[in-house]
Amino acid sequence: MNRAQSLNLAVIAQMLDDLRQGQSFKAIRMGLEKADLDTLRDASNVCFLAFSAVPWCSVNINLAVFRGLLKKIEQDQKEAEETERLLRLSASTKLLAQNYGLTSQEIAMWRGIVGVPAIRGRPHNLAEDACDDLWKQLLSLIEESGTDIDDERAMIAIVANLAESTQHPFTSIWRLVLEWKNDGLLTRD
Repeated sequence: MNRAQSLNLAVIAQMLDDLRQGQSFKAIRMGLEKADLDTLRDASNVCFLAFSAVPWCSVNINLAVFRGLLKKIEQDQKEAEETERLLRLSASTKLLAQNYGLTSQEIAMWRGIVGVPAIRGRPHNLAEDACDDLWKQLLSLIEESGTDIDDERAMIAIVANLAESTQHPFTSIWRLVLEWKNDGLLTRD
């Protein structure tokens, strides 16, 4: 079977499937007319068209849409990895809902998939010396990365890095960062 036959066969199979499902508008959208669809009722016509060595159809790829879909897949995978990471670091349901658009049911499902128990109660208060160390590390990370403190996603990434490096719960560090920001200690330069 040559390429033309493969494509012809695939298109005929799709058209017949659409017609069986009562969706003749799809075949018409491909460029056929009602009279053309009537000829497809004869099996010999279908066989001849399907296995014709002459290509009677072509495929056009919309590269912009194709690449956009690939980029969306990449973004979705990155977001899924970020969500899993944040769940493992004990990020709150509220933070995940606000920044990743997840419902509490979706977050519960993610927790089950990842194997992370639900967080109960308020975040732990960190010792003062831990807060001082976190403050220094936070300022250093913000400066190194050039992060805008109003970019919440970027700040979440920085806090996740801090949580991993210090072994403190993400939610405790996030609460501190929000306090520092609300108190005016953490400002844009």
